[in-house]
Amino acid sequence: MKLESVGIIVELRPFGERDTIARVFTQTYGILTGMFKAGQVSKSRPMVGQMGKVSWNARVESQLGSFHFENEKNLVADIFNDKNALARASAAFALLAAMLPEREAYPNLYMDTLALAASAISYLDWEIRLLSELGYAMALDICGNCGKCDNLEFISPKTARAICAECGLPFEEKLFKMPITLDTTKYFLSQIADLPVARHLV
Repeated sequence: MKLESVGIIVELRPFGERDTIARVFTQTYGILTGMFKAGQVSKSRPMVGQMGKVSWNARVESQLGSFHFENEKNLVADIFNDKNALARASAAFALLAAMLPEREAYPNLYMDTLALAASAISYLDWEIRLLSELGYAMALDICGNCGKCDNLEFISPKTARAICAECGLPFEEKLFKMPITLDTTKYFLSQIADLPVARHLV
């Protein structure tokens, strides 16, 4: 069996003394897991953040399979000296590797990830889009309690829906304040994966 696409290496783990197990986020198939033979000792060893043409090969679909990768660009090379941009890209790669199911295509999220690496969208926007792709979309244009479209000041941690000031004031201590922050999105991400929650949200 052979799968071919373009993709981004989002995770690498050593396997034995020479090989490397990788997760590659591809445009066509989503996350693929496989092995880079001699990935730890090769002169052209793979690196997280590399983007290029990827081929995944296995005798049967249930096998781990192996990768052949033609590097075209390192997405983090241009931001290597910007520690904040590098941290954003690293966090995005880690979330993709940890949360996306294998072999489910997310073409829009793939393009959003390229945009994040190029600083074309904010990390907060990227996390919100990740939540949406995972089925935990936030509804922020209408009050989830009364249906009003104005004076929306809160977000419900249970429904991810906006709440207007009138409905939210009695429960203010249990709601998130608008606008959305990274801590808010981290909380929602923690609900669908075993991820740490910001201390003040516990």
